[in-house]
Amino acid sequence: MTTTLLRHARLIDGSGAAPIDADVLVDGERIARIGPPGSLGDAPADATLELAGATLMPGLIEPHAHLSFVDQATPHAFSTIPVEEHLLLTLKHAKLYLDCGFTSCFSAAATKPRLDIVARDAIDRGEHPGPRLKAARCTSTRARRCTRCPATGRSISGAPRARRAARASTC
Repeated sequence: MTTTLLRHARLIDGSGAAPIDADVLVDGERIARIGPPGSLGDAPADATLELAGATLMPGLIEPHAHLSFVDQATPHAFSTIPVEEHLLLTLKHAKLYLDCGFTSCFSAAATKPRLDIVARDAIDRGEHPGPRLKAARCTSTRARRCTRCPATGRSISGAPRARRAARASTC
């Protein structure tokens, strides 16, 4: 695992406390130690980054994401994008979310069945950059009319039952 020492950061810890000046030691994907500037100089690190007062903060969470809603003028236009190209555009949007500081997203719907699920799986395997993604099961219109959820195979007849099944599926 790689260790990185981030020196002289303006640290926002997400607790609501005022920002502090700090050095941060990161071990792999986890914060190992935090201390006043200069206090972690003895920490073994594979790399050291001088942040010169740049702000360091927890990742943002997008609670209502639509990664597959990709720059189209009308909802009908989504149906004209071939599914393969639509997946690539969805993955491009996932990287954009990550680049903007969002490290987690909850998908509110996908424009085509399984787009978010396939994107999530590619991100989880490390094949494409993107935030952690809680993927949508069915698009909302599909969930109202389908008799079997394409993600789980469960029967979901009736709108209230369809919404419950879409929220509760484990794919």
